[in-house]
Amino acid sequence: MIPTHNEAILALVSGLPEPKRGNRILMTFQAFIDDSKSGDLSKPGSVFVLAGYISSVSEWLTFSNEWQAILDGPPPLRVFKMSHFSYRYGLRDERLVRFRRVIEKNVRGAITTRVDMDAYRKFMTGCPSKDIEKNPYYLMLLDMVIQLKRTAPLIKIDGRMEFIFDEQLRDKDVIRFVWKTIGETRPDIAEFIGNEPIWRKEEEFLPLQAADSFAWWIRRHREEDLAGKPNTEIPWKPARIIPQINLELDEKFFANFPKNQSL
Repeated sequence: MIPTHNEAILALVSGLPEPKRGNRILMTFQAFIDDSKSGDLSKPGSVFVLAGYISSVSEWLTFSNEWQAILDGPPPLRVFKMSHFSYRYGLRDERLVRFRRVIEKNVRGAITTRVDMDAYRKFMTGCPSKDIEKNPYYLMLLDMVIQLKRTAPLIKIDGRMEFIFDEQLRDKDVIRFVWKTIGETRPDIAEFIGNEPIWRKEEEFLPLQAADSFAWWIRRHREEDLAGKPNTEIPWKPARIIPQINLELDEKFFANFPKNQSL
């Protein structure tokens, strides 16, 4: 019997008829993406992060089994959410190391886009689109998708990508607009990312819980950098270095934006 969390992952790629299914499904790549942001993005020093992990379906199936085994406890956790876990159990709980080992074992690559909101607001003042002026999602996600396509061979991705976002993300219209923009202007990238982004619940799609943790750490460390504070120590020593694409939308990026602009 297939565990429920694995049924959910397989269902995302089950549209192919036999005999095209099987190995082709298991080698489809999926990027699970979540965000983390400062409590008040209007305050100086605020940060917005999109981050996630990438693997094949077969690797995500193994990941989900191992992640669920940690959730089952003891003590049991209904869902792993980094902000809630750190508040309740602290940053020295040994389960954080166990969760990290599951990520290191099964994840093929990682990607993060970070925006310093002070620089973003300064650059976007007077933008014709008030939605984009206030919301960095469009620029963050557009840059993430384009750069992932360019660097995919570096993390051994040689197939089509599915993007799965946390159901709780509020900016679905902006995300759909990014897909529409790419579809109209960059058919090479549109073929790579598929027709539509996907939203799912983190309680059911366990890789979203790993993306939540990743985004939380990136956001926390950048807030500490901007405040001139030492970074909170990560409670594990790396067992494996995961190939990682880091995109930083800061003052340096915006100062050279015409040169960085991809569309």
